[in-house]
Amino acid sequence: MQPESSAKLLFDAAEAPRAVTQFVSGRTFEKYSQGLMLRSAVERQLFIWVKPCRSFANSILLPSIGSPMQEGSWVSGTCWPMDMGR
Repeated sequence: MQPESSAKLLFDAAEAPRAVTQFVSGRTFEKYSQGLMLRSAVERQLFIWVKPCRSFANSILLPSIGSPMQEGSWVSGTCWPMDMGR
């Protein structure tokens, strides 16, 4: 299986919020929370929307700020590591 192209990921990410808007339009939160198929469809589109951000973070952002679990990283208690060059 070929990895998805950046253009396709960005196109899908741009379309996902439109799909979510169509799915939930005219529905109350009660109807949303009771409908497994609707919730699943919205969750899937949100995942598609976030996927390029995760890809960017994993390939560009995290290597520049270090492992999220290393001492002084944003996960271990601070927002950003003190030494961004690590």
